[in-house]
Amino acid sequence: MGASRAGSHEIAYWMVRLLTRVQPGNRPGCTATSSLSPTRAQYDSPDKGLVALVVTVGKSSESRVEVRSETGRLLAARDYSSRDGEHGFGVVKAVWTPDSKFFVYSLANSGGHQPWHFPVEFYARVQNEILSLDDALRDAVMSPQFSIAAPDRVTAEFWFSRQTKTVALAGLPPTQRTPKRQQPTGHLDR
Repeated sequence: MGASRAGSHEIAYWMVRLLTRVQPGNRPGCTATSSLSPTRAQYDSPDKGLVALVVTVGKSSESRVEVRSETGRLLAARDYSSRDGEHGFGVVKAVWTPDSKFFVYSLANSGGHQPWHFPVEFYARVQNEILSLDDALRDAVMSPQFSIAAPDRVTAEFWFSRQTKTVALAGLPPTQRTPKRQQPTGHLDR
C-alpha cells in the first residue's frame, strides 16, 4: 500500500471516529436517562425484553458492551479496552435488529491501527453469546456504517472480497456462529 493510500485511510478513519461516536440519545433505539453518565449509551430491544449498554472505558474511546435482561441481570459482556488505551476497540455504531434477536455493533481500533477495518460483532439472543460477523463470513468489514433490515438482515461492505454482502444472522450455519474466544485486545465476560 502506497503512502498516499495509507494516509487517506488514516484521514478517513479519524473522520469516521469524529462523526460517528456513540453518544447517548443520538441513535435510533438509544436512550439516555438521568441516571446514566455521558459515557454510557443504552439500547432497549424493540420488544423491551433486553437492554444493551455501551460503556466507554478508561481515558480513551474504548468500550465495554453489556447485554442485560429487563430485570438487570447480566447475560453477556465483552470488554474491548486495553491497558494503554491504544490497542482496544470502541463502538462506532450499534443497533438492535427489528426482531429483537440480535444486537449488532461495529468497532474501530482506538489507536488507529488497521484504519480500513471495522469489525462487526453481534449478541445472539438464542445462543446468549457475542459473535463475530467477520469470523462468520471469513472476511473483514471495511465500513462502520452497516445497515439493518427486518427481521435480522445485516448489510456491510467487506475488504477482502471487495463486496457488499447481506446476511440473515439467524441463517448463519452453527459452525459459522462460533464465539470469538481469543481476542488480543479484550476479553469475554460471562
